[in-house]
Amino acid sequence: MEHSDDPHDELTIEEFNRQLKGFFSFLKHLCILYFRGIKKYKVAIFIATFIIVAIGGYFIFNPIKKYEATASFTYNDLTRKLFGEMIDHANDLVYSHSYEQLKEITGLSLSEIKSFQKIEATNIYGSPLSDDMSENKEKTFYISVIASDAKVFDSLGTALEGFLNKNISVQQILHRRANEFKAGIAYRKKELQMLDSLAQAYTKSLNKSSSSIVSANTNQFNPTLIFDKGEKITQEIVDMQSFLNDQRVVKMQDPFLVGKRSAYLSVYKIVSVCVAAFIIISILIIFISNLFSNKNGA
Repeated sequence: MEHSDDPHDELTIEEFNRQLKGFFSFLKHLCILYFRGIKKYKVAIFIATFIIVAIGGYFIFNPIKKYEATASFTYNDLTRKLFGEMIDHANDLVYSHSYEQLKEITGLSLSEIKSFQKIEATNIYGSPLSDDMSENKEKTFYISVIASDAKVFDSLGTALEGFLNKNISVQQILHRRANEFKAGIAYRKKELQMLDSLAQAYTKSLNKSSSSIVSANTNQFNPTLIFDKGEKITQEIVDMQSFLNDQRVVKMQDPFLVGKRSAYLSVYKIVSVCVAAFIIISILIIFISNLFSNKNGA
């Protein structure tokens, strides 16, 4: 492979080196002007430094309390997406500080609501529940809440459960299902009466010496089927009555378990933010001061 001695290559490299030196020279010039400006406007910069250090020290020695907890919920109708959208709406109210509206839909006190910092719902895979369009049959989802007051979690699970069950779509389904179950219970009670009558007729037939319809068909008739059918119908009535006694689509499975997290920013992050704030503010002070000086000189 032959080596290229094209003079254009050397000129390109030289041009690159010259531009690089010019860039570093520019940075050096800016640093010199910056430190001269700090020395020139040291009083204003000292005041700004004092304020920044005071704010940084406050957050270091008075860290923001942050409590986070997660509760699991189960549901037996509708889609997960609906409940995810409801929680997203509640989170929007938190960010917009719409405390009165949030108080109305959750039933929590104003002081408890003001401690909310974030609320979100996720599926079993950790993805946002409002985006869940999968065909997964899992009936569990999770709600995570971040708040500055740990006491809010004492009643939060019940409040969110009530909030999710108050949805109009949920209420319509509950009303329709309640009517269906009431009719179903009445129908099954009639079935039980018929089975009881049949069982009594069969028992009486066994005590008769003469043949009867039941006894004549003993080979085709199995009394065990009557009792099994009766037990099945009785269990269906119990299940329906259980729903009527507790008409909730969403139920809390595991309550919120509170754990205290560290402050928003660690000490190193606070120091880094303070240093960045000092540089930005000092540059602004130097720029604005020079601008006014040039105007006054003109």
